[in-house]
Amino acid sequence: MARYLVLASVACVGVLAAVPARAQKCSSFRTCEEAMRSLRSGNTRIDGDGDGIPCEAICGSGRSGSPSQPPGRGRTIQISPATPSAPRRPRPPRPVAPEASGVVALISVGDGDTIRVRNSSGQPVTIRLACIDAPETAQGASGAAATQALRQLLGSGPVEIHPQTVDRYGRTVAEVYAGGRNVNVEMVRVGAAYVYRDYLSGCDQSTYLGAESQAQQYRQGVWRWGNEVKPWDFRRSR
Repeated sequence: MARYLVLASVACVGVLAAVPARAQKCSSFRTCEEAMRSLRSGNTRIDGDGDGIPCEAICGSGRSGSPSQPPGRGRTIQISPATPSAPRRPRPPRPVAPEASGVVALISVGDGDTIRVRNSSGQPVTIRLACIDAPETAQGASGAAATQALRQLLGSGPVEIHPQTVDRYGRTVAEVYAGGRNVNVEMVRVGAAYVYRDYLSGCDQSTYLGAESQAQQYRQGVWRWGNEVKPWDFRRSR
């Protein structure tokens, strides 16, 4: 009788050891080794895609305890060769000296303080009007009014450039004359631009400040509209 009890106990132990291996889920394992042992014992349900790697979340994520190469099968990772980027075109050097001076042909008006001219060599040059700052085009009606005022003051004939320096954008900073008048000063006088006090050292300060005082007194242009955001503040806010 004792002999039969011993045999029955051994059989039960074997069944209990086999059943959990088949029934276990991936959530039952802490390491990849445990999952691999369960797979080898016949628990194929934890290898749903049949690639020989059980419990992809454990054995396929590089966690501690996961094999670097699962037995029986291997994976080949295709690495595409890097596509060489196209070489960048070198930027033309920024001018270090004014590129226009004297009488030149007017090409276009960009906004209330920027124009394009053709210098004596026939090259187009961007001119930034010195000592003034006009409303930006993006400021709406005031920007459009400033651009129109500059067109009217310049007319269509040649203009005279009195250069001062080159700014960080490579533009020639200059006082511009048309019909014998200093266009920069006139833009301030009609209220189409402000005196740019931060960059006033190269101009006759009393003349520019006097023109602005006159425009403000008679409520010309920007001084008539009121609550106008200064262009330098507008640029800083963007």
